[in-house]
Amino acid sequence: MSAKRWIDHPGVGPAPASGEGHLSMGSPDFRAMAEATGLGLWAADATGQIQFMNGPAARMLGWSRPETLVGRHVSAILFPEDLNAWARRADSELPAAELVEQRFRRKDGTEAWLLVSIAHRAASSTRQGSIGFCVDVTEAHRARVSGDQAQAALHQLSSAISEFFWLEDPTTGNLVHVSPHPERVWGLSAADLRARPDAWMDLVHPEDRDRVETAWKGRASSGEWAIEFRIARPGGEVRWIRGSTFPILDPAGALVRLARTWEDVTEKIRVADRLRLQATALECAANAIVVTDAQGRVEWANRAFTALTGYPPEEVLGRGIQILRSGVHDQGFYRRLWETITAGRVWHGTVVNRRADGSFYEEEMTISPVADPDGTIRHFVAVKQDVTESKRAAEALRETQGLLSQATDAIVLEALDGTVRTWTQGAERVFGWSTAEAIGQRFTSLVGLDRPEQLAEIREQVASLGSWAGDLRVRSHAGNVLEVASRWTRLDDLTGAPRGILVVAHDVTAERRLRSIAERTERLDLLGQVAGAVAHDLNNVLTAIFSALPVLHAYHLDAEGREVIDTIDRAAVLAQGLVRQIVDFVRGSSGTRRRVRGAELLLPAVKMVGPTMRGGICLRTAWTPDLWEVDADCTQIQQVLMNLFVNAREAMPQGGTLLVTASNVEADEALVAATPGLRLGRYLEIRVADTGGGMPPEIRQRVFEPFVTTKERGTGLGLATVYRVVAAHGGAVSFSSELGAGTEFRIYLPAADGAAPL
Repeated sequence: MSAKRWIDHPGVGPAPASGEGHLSMGSPDFRAMAEATGLGLWAADATGQIQFMNGPAARMLGWSRPETLVGRHVSAILFPEDLNAWARRADSELPAAELVEQRFRRKDGTEAWLLVSIAHRAASSTRQGSIGFCVDVTEAHRARVSGDQAQAALHQLSSAISEFFWLEDPTTGNLVHVSPHPERVWGLSAADLRARPDAWMDLVHPEDRDRVETAWKGRASSGEWAIEFRIARPGGEVRWIRGSTFPILDPAGALVRLARTWEDVTEKIRVADRLRLQATALECAANAIVVTDAQGRVEWANRAFTALTGYPPEEVLGRGIQILRSGVHDQGFYRRLWETITAGRVWHGTVVNRRADGSFYEEEMTISPVADPDGTIRHFVAVKQDVTESKRAAEALRETQGLLSQATDAIVLEALDGTVRTWTQGAERVFGWSTAEAIGQRFTSLVGLDRPEQLAEIREQVASLGSWAGDLRVRSHAGNVLEVASRWTRLDDLTGAPRGILVVAHDVTAERRLRSIAERTERLDLLGQVAGAVAHDLNNVLTAIFSALPVLHAYHLDAEGREVIDTIDRAAVLAQGLVRQIVDFVRGSSGTRRRVRGAELLLPAVKMVGPTMRGGICLRTAWTPDLWEVDADCTQIQQVLMNLFVNAREAMPQGGTLLVTASNVEADEALVAATPGLRLGRYLEIRVADTGGGMPPEIRQRVFEPFVTTKERGTGLGLATVYRVVAAHGGAVSFSSELGAGTEFRIYLPAADGAAPL
């Protein structure tokens, strides 16, 4: 009989008649016997049609009347997917009755599992069908399946979770189940643990052993227990383990198993430590930090946030961060901010906010979005820094820098090694070096000191006393000699260690020259008054002498007497000339001035001095015929030149060169600043330079004062007369002199109005 025949002929037909001489399944005696057994009894023909079923069998399948199933195909009590398996079994050759556990379909469609004993019925050599007994084992099957599923799930769960666990018999201490891979926790195999369930205790760190043993002897063997401890694994590696024990009870509450779980929590503890450290750092951070949800509601804020805003955390939790808005910014500002961070980008900027007390403050804020793995923004983290005071300080610094840039004094900050770190515009104006040129250079190399040895004295005093103040002679970038009043101050860091020197220098060159001129003028005026009075009195005396001389000559004296009178006469004439020279010096501007060409002033003086130049002195002249005209007293100007020529000659006793040049110059601001008494305009410049030994500093400072001289027989009135005559002509005199390098004088005479070069 094929399986296909079973499926294709499910119809109900009349039960075949039983043979004579047999106990018929339809007879009352057979039915009574079948019902009395309490077992399910059924029979089917070769086509799968049910021929008999007793009451217990029908009830096992949810039918109250067995006759309802008689005559129906077995497909009425089987699930469609089980028909083929049933047909193959019916067609198989069974040497004896087969005992199988088979699934059947109850009347309500649910499963019924029956333990079925099946035997074939046969007449002669023809198979007539099958007959069997059945017992309902549905609950036992379910329990067994559930147990198998639970065991499989337990094994699968053991492999999947990070914890390692075992089930222990509380009576014997034997392990009835060990999850896979105990090596992940203990470094021991399952066999090691089954052989010695307490082998793990040998691995407990010595410092934790007493604590673990005490806890283990307490509740770990009979009830709930949890502890964290360290172990030293066989390789020496120290790991943290979390152990837990909990009881498994039966329905009556009796302890049947102990479940022990072990988890390597080393990384979790490390992460927890890092998180605690980070949380502490965030809490202690100087910057205010606030965390909001995706809608901008505050979830967490640190103490610095409270210090910045005045809001304690509990007062802002759950509230929108908008409580800080000051109203200074418009809605467009906040809209752009919100669009930036909700697009997943970081926003950084400056915001004016309002504190809890209503005061405004300015903060720099960075807002970073925090997204989960799928890219959805869940939080925003804002880091805030109060920049109110720093902005004010920056503004004050800008104002200070602006003031420093306008300061006329040179302000220089040099490092301890002497290199320039700060160079103000005042320093540029005074010393002539640009800031770019000066930064990084040594200050003393930029402004060469007239006395380099003075630097050591200055630094020693600054190091010991903290400051030094005094005058210095330095050279500018252009080579001009400057006199500066300076103050050097040591700057210390917060620890009190020196970190640099602040130098403030004021150019007093012009001031000192003007003061010198004023003092010199004052002395000359006073000297003039005295000299005028002396000249007046001397003239009175000389008048008496000159009046008496003719009377003395009238007497007839001998030769010796006449010689005495002649000597008196010559002395009186000499004295009269000296008085006239004093009067000329006092008056200064006396004499007649006329318009004269520049060459006319120079030639007579050069011709007069030429023959007086001693051997070894070379006189060189250089000027052009187009020199401007000047209004001058020729006699006085030639006297000025002769004084300069003679001084130059006397300065070169061993020979040298006397250079006399003249040129037309336009006095600009730079020349006026470098030459006291000079004004803007056109000048005839006359230079007289020698290659002599130069003047010492003490003479240079007083060179134009009366009676100051380096010559043994000099009167000291020569340069004083030069200065006074040139000044009386509206001009100016300057000079430069270095020891061993000679001296140069420059005479500036104003060009005549409307003068044109000839």
